[in-house]
Amino acid sequence: MDLNIETVLIDSDKISRELIKTYLGKIENVLIIEEFDNITKAYNYIIEKRPNLVIADISTKTNNSIEILSKIAKNSKNTKIVALSYD
Repeated sequence: MDLNIETVLIDSDKISRELIKTYLGKIENVLIIEEFDNITKAYNYIIEKRPNLVIADISTKTNNSIEILSKIAKNSKNTKIVALSYD
């Protein structure tokens, strides 16, 4: 039984991704399997790999973040999504 929480991280800001990875690294069994700077680039990977968790900044340069996250939720039902928005 795989106890790791396979996680995909999406944020256009590299410093923000590094900060989130630092915090997640303190949580046992959370494994960042991939990171992207754009949700559009991440979509196919997420649908193919079906990670346990997606953490996504919805205020990225892509205007359709909510739409893409909705598609992920529909097509990868066991993937949990955490949407972040900050300036």
